[in-house]
Amino acid sequence: MRTRGWSAPCLAILLHLVCCLTLLWACTARASAPTLYECVKVIDGDSIIVRAEELHAPVRLLGIDCPEMNQEWGKAAREFVAARILGKQVRLDFDHPRQDDYDRNLCYLWYEADGAWTCLNIELVRAGLAVPYRKRSSTRLQQDILRAQQEAQNAQNGFWTQGGLKLHPREHRRQRRN
Repeated sequence: MRTRGWSAPCLAILLHLVCCLTLLWACTARASAPTLYECVKVIDGDSIIVRAEELHAPVRLLGIDCPEMNQEWGKAAREFVAARILGKQVRLDFDHPRQDDYDRNLCYLWYEADGAWTCLNIELVRAGLAVPYRKRSSTRLQQDILRAQQEAQNAQNGFWTQGGLKLHPREHRRQRRN
């Protein structure tokens, strides 16, 4: 006589397989969960300090260039950043290159706004407080950054109300060095 259902060895193997897959899924989900950092200092519009456990790490926002602090719109860019992330949890998204010549971590920075994660790099450009950084044009979000600049120009946000910056941040830094 044939019994209905699964045999005990088959059920044991199936149960073991389900347990292994569940464990694998849990480990993968935990390993891929983004690390959160606290923004402890805003240096200027595109440079901040984050705390990772007990270490403080410098971060330079990738793919954008904000006006310098002693340049028009520089303080506005810093205030924009501070209002969104200072003292708050942020996510860092690395791309290539990972560090700049000053050993700062180059990243896209994501902050939570209205229950969704928003890219600060893109928001600065969209607000008319940053321009795309063309030296490192191989960044993953470069096309999004360029679209944000077009949106800012069309809406005349930030420095686009006056047709753009009088001097590009790169040129401003070059003049200060000379």
